Amino acid sequence: MRGASLVDRFIAEHVKPKRKARTAADYEAVLKKYFVPRFGKRTAPTVSSAEIARLHLSMEEHPYQANHLLAIVASMYGFAARRGAIRRSNQPVGVVTRRFDGSRGLLE
Repeated sequence: MRGASLVDRFIAEHVKPKRKARTAADYEAVLKKYFVPRFGKRTAPTVSSAEIARLHLSMEEHPYQANHLLAIVASMYGFAARRGAIRRSNQPVGVVTRRFDGSRGLLE
């Protein structure tokens, strides 16, 4: 399954039925702005933890959004594993650290 297809399936089958409309729109916007341009054409299991970490660090000017993206991607890959679309061992976010200071900013 390609990354873009996984995003679409996650939004349609998990986010929209279980989240409020505004939250669903936020998840979709974040994934389509950051995840799909980098990983949309690749198969979902080939996205590595190192690539997710680089994406996260590239967003250091937007620390809240960077950590929010990690949470959404982790949820999406968990969804994919529960549906049998990927193996649980293909979860690329598990080892990436969400780094906050007291003001919700990314730490150095």
